[in-house]
Amino acid sequence: GYCCPPQEANFPEYNSCQGNRSGELCGHCNEGYTETLYSTKCEPSHQCKDYWFWPLALFYVSLMALYFMFTPPIVPWIKRQILWFKESKPASHNNNFNKGYLKILFYFYQAANLLVVSSTSQHVIKTNLIEPVVGFFNFKSYSAEFICPFPGLTVVSKHFFSASYVFCTMLMICVFYALHRGIQRFKGEGSPSVGPYVSGILQTLLLGYTTLATVSFSLLHCVPIGSEKRLFYDGNHVCFQWWQYLLIAFVCAFMIPFVFVLLWGSYKLYGKTLSAGKFLLACFFPLPSLIYWLFISFSQLLRNPVNEVSTPNQVSMNSVERVLYDSFKRPEEGQKLSLSWEGIMIGRRLILVVMKTFVNNPMPRLLIMSLFCFLFLLHHVVAQPFRDSIANTVETISLLSIAILGMVNVFFASFLSLAVSFNDHFSSWYKVFEGVEIAILCFVPVVFGLLVVTAILSQLCRLTLVVGRLLRKLWLVCCRSYCCNHD
Repeated sequence: GYCCPPQEANFPEYNSCQGNRSGELCGHCNEGYTETLYSTKCEPSHQCKDYWFWPLALFYVSLMALYFMFTPPIVPWIKRQILWFKESKPASHNNNFNKGYLKILFYFYQAANLLVVSSTSQHVIKTNLIEPVVGFFNFKSYSAEFICPFPGLTVVSKHFFSASYVFCTMLMICVFYALHRGIQRFKGEGSPSVGPYVSGILQTLLLGYTTLATVSFSLLHCVPIGSEKRLFYDGNHVCFQWWQYLLIAFVCAFMIPFVFVLLWGSYKLYGKTLSAGKFLLACFFPLPSLIYWLFISFSQLLRNPVNEVSTPNQVSMNSVERVLYDSFKRPEEGQKLSLSWEGIMIGRRLILVVMKTFVNNPMPRLLIMSLFCFLFLLHHVVAQPFRDSIANTVETISLLSIAILGMVNVFFASFLSLAVSFNDHFSSWYKVFEGVEIAILCFVPVVFGLLVVTAILSQLCRLTLVVGRLLRKLWLVCCRSYCCNHD
């Protein structure tokens, strides 16, 4: 979207910039213009006054923080509103665990965001429904293109800004805890339980990993231009800048070791050899923690064990366990790998992000990513890691939909790779594949919307019934009063 599309007169050369852009390969905006947040357009700096964006972003971050802390059962609540006329059965103690539907939903839309080819034709449903929904599950507060909350945005700062939502959500959880603690102290009561806040921070870190990984690897994506390597998203940046070295350190110290911390730490946590606090510390400092754990293991192998003193806080331990592996089967059920399935899901995200970033040609990239998606599907079908059988079925359908979505986008990517435009011969195929893509991505929001509408209609029927009963009672009272007065 930086350069003008070629016309027949100057094909196949791109020799002009569009959208008030200039610089090396149209990498930055003209003098007096600034980048917009979610598009490649450049707006005049004096018109960059979308201040309404800040309260909206604060509302989004606060909403995500509250949801991750308490994870209210929204769908079961809607179901109760629809079936208000049926007696609700008491919840069984055996079924009182995290089913894992939130993990499945976030993984689906985060993987879909990596697989969808962005240059497919714009559609009303894509613009108004799919993009906001996919953006919501990728920590993106608003999907309108021409947003300019402040002047001076650059390509690099836009990427960092998109990652700030993850950190701001964790910060908002800390703010909520401080407010709760202050209110409790003001009322003369004890400190509040840290359980919901600990689980909220861990949930945010797990579900925001894709966003952090995408930003980190995207800003390290350099391509050769002439005799130099330059940043893929802005040709004015010669690689490598000082901030890119910091990003390399971040990737090596956090993004990659984080997967192994989840794989190993889950077993240590389950075996009570690691406290919840130390596990959270390991999540934020994975590389030093892995080195320490390796040292402990080698010491035990050399018959010189180093005792790990662990005095776990039971509330924090339960909260961490509920987020980390409460949804998955236990080792005694014959599923040894299921306990660390959260680490496997994070590892899948890492593979897709790396493929998305460093394989430049879109058609081979989509083929490789689709192959990995089919392997993920087969692995899940064999393992069946979730404790809830319905969750296993839902995850199977979700992974199958992702694999189909990848193959659909291979069709779109083939035209980009071959640098040819769609013609009438492929128009019918294009409509079919676009319909499949829209159906897959719209299924969840459409079903959720139908449930909400059904709940509203059911409650209106309930209100009508209640009002009818009241009117009937009033009518009977009036009739009895009239009869008594007449007598």
